Amino acid sequence: MDNSKFIKYLQQLSTNRFALNVLSGHEYQDFLHTLLAHFHQQKANQYYLIGTDGCHLCDDVMTLCQRIGLNVAALELSDADDVLIDTLGLMIPILVTPTALLCYPFGVMDLMALPVMTDNMT
Repeated sequence: MDNSKFIKYLQQLSTNRFALNVLSGHEYQDFLHTLLAHFHQQKANQYYLIGTDGCHLCDDVMTLCQRIGLNVAALELSDADDVLIDTLGLMIPILVTPTALLCYPFGVMDLMALPVMTDNMT
């Protein structure tokens, strides 16, 4: 995905946490790969939690994911570039899945509604 389109999606997300829900599966996958590349990650079939060290909401969501059996890898937002920090910083924690992106606030029912991925269950 080209950088201008990626930034446009990030800006939409910063004003509407559901903005990416309108993307087709292919468009979301392009967005996902571009987002993960900013964190030097390549496994698009994994769950990630974007947050910061010391964020109590991030810790709570990680604990919740572990309680329901989701295997989630932490991505440190402060390791990202300024564009990601500026646009995503107010929305953390953000759960990134192969099919959806959940910006806080979300809860156990939102997590339970995600498609089951046997690779992701502990």
